[in-house]
Amino acid sequence: MHSQKAVLLARQAGSPQAVFGLARFLAAVPTGSQQTAGISTSSTAHAAEAAPAAAAAAAVGPAELPAGFPADLAAATEGPAALYTERVRSGLYRPDALQQVTVSRLQTVYQDLREAYPPPQRRSGLTLVDRVETKQTRSSWFDGISMLLRSQSGLQGSAGPHGQRFHVRGLYMYGGVGCGKTMLMDMLVEAAPREFQVERVHFHDFMLDIHSRLRHVKEEADPLKHVADSVAETIKVLALDELFVTDVADAMILHRLFGRLWDKGLTLVGTSNRAPDALYEGGLQRQLFLPFIHRLKVWA
Repeated sequence: MHSQKAVLLARQAGSPQAVFGLARFLAAVPTGSQQTAGISTSSTAHAAEAAPAAAAAAAVGPAELPAGFPADLAAATEGPAALYTERVRSGLYRPDALQQVTVSRLQTVYQDLREAYPPPQRRSGLTLVDRVETKQTRSSWFDGISMLLRSQSGLQGSAGPHGQRFHVRGLYMYGGVGCGKTMLMDMLVEAAPREFQVERVHFHDFMLDIHSRLRHVKEEADPLKHVADSVAETIKVLALDELFVTDVADAMILHRLFGRLWDKGLTLVGTSNRAPDALYEGGLQRQLFLPFIHRLKVWA
């Protein structure tokens, strides 16, 4: 019945092609999709309805941020705040007040690291002068050689004038399972440029590596100091996931290990299910572990 009415309407429009095409389409539609007037359950109809909606959404542009979204995060153009804002805007992340506070603090860490370790600037090798001097003094010749030796790599270092490492305070994020702390830490890792020298590792794997290194440097006068210095040579930012201390061997060396790493300028960004004061709670010789907690509160 609906097919006959549609064909009649098409004939009234005066288009034989429309009649033929419409008849072929109606013949291909399953009978079940024509049972209810005005409502179709066929996949073809759903696709036809979805296409205009998708086109309209694309024309509107990116979704608006929810009301009350922090202005400082929305204004960020780089770093974890920019990534978080874009993913909330796209609907990938749901807005969460506690996450927004944490992202703001991660952004502060990112900006401090950016200031401490700016991107290297490659020298062009071209010097513009107002005039050419034919007479060269000894001091200018020496200054020129010194500059050449300092810049023979073509890069301007990101350390201080005497090669010292900057110390940027990190962040220790703790909370229950599923609150998003690892996800937020990984956004800092994702946003970090190469000059940050970020190492992202699980706490258990990190300590296995430390113990392995210690076994290979037993002959050193202070094996733990030697290992800490070797770690600090290649890592400026340590992103440590799931810091959870249960092993007494780990607990006994954490204070000296991280004390040396912090002294060398390492920045720790870590996640844990436990608050700092609850780490290694009830463990053997815990009094030897407490100095680590104290320094953790200071530097993260």
